[in-house]
Amino acid sequence: MSDTPIEIPADLIDLHRQWAAADQAVHERIAQIEQHEAEHGRPPLPTTPDDPGRADDQLAKLRQARGEAAAEVRARVAEVAGDPSRRWAVQAALLEAAAEPAAV
Repeated sequence: MSDTPIEIPADLIDLHRQWAAADQAVHERIAQIEQHEAEHGRPPLPTTPDDPGRADDQLAKLRQARGEAAAEVRARVAEVAGDPSRRWAVQAALLEAAAEPAAV
């Protein structure tokens, strides 16, 4: 492995931040559901009348969005890495780059 720094494209950083936002939304919704259960002793009622079997359709949609965002990030990381042996290095560089404040 060379000591050459890995350039992380801005679009990959943006994709990672979108995934992080989707992940945060899932965790916030789970916290809301847990709070509701603690207060009322049951999960929230279905969010849509046509989906009576699911306690929380919104959470399922948030999880789906998170999964799609994660798939986009993985695909772009693989593209940037080129060689599968560089994938971990690209992921580490991405985490470092994404941790920096976004330019305004």
